[in-house]
Formats: sequence, structure tokens, C-alpha cells
Amino acid sequence: MDRTTIVAVVDELQDAGLIERVRNPVDRRAYLVTPTPSGTATQRRGRQRVNRAQRTLLAALDDQEQRTVTALLARTLQQ
Repeated sequence: MDRTTIVAVVDELQDAGLIERVRNPVDRRAYLVTPTPSGTATQRRGRQRVNRAQRTLLAALDDQEQRTVTALLARTLQQ
């Protein structure tokens, strides 16, 4: 992502009350971004939904096949 896109995403997350942005006390040119309690709860719910969807999608595969598919997909995302 380019800098402009990141700033826009951070602005949207801040406007939604999901993160807080404060000046970095060590480097005043930079900001520290931390999740709010609402942001942490939203992230937790998102992870739960992703895990449920993954279990449903891979249910027809045994454990080894699930690990293989997951590893292959992770490899494609690294490129």
C-alpha cells in the first residue's frame, strides 16, 4: 500500500472509533496507532468469523489436507 492509502485507511478506522492515533514521543514526525477497546472487540469478532468460514470451507478435507491447502494459499499471498 502506498502512504496515501494507508493514511486514508487509518483515518477511517479512527473515525469509526476502532483505533487511536497519537504523536510518537520519540519521533514527533510519526504517530503511534493503537486499537481502542471497540477495535480490539471488532478484531476478535472478525477472527472468529474467519475461523468459522475456514472450518466450513475445509470441512471435507482431513487435517493433513487442510494444512497443505493453508500452506499453499499462504505461499501465494507472499508473492
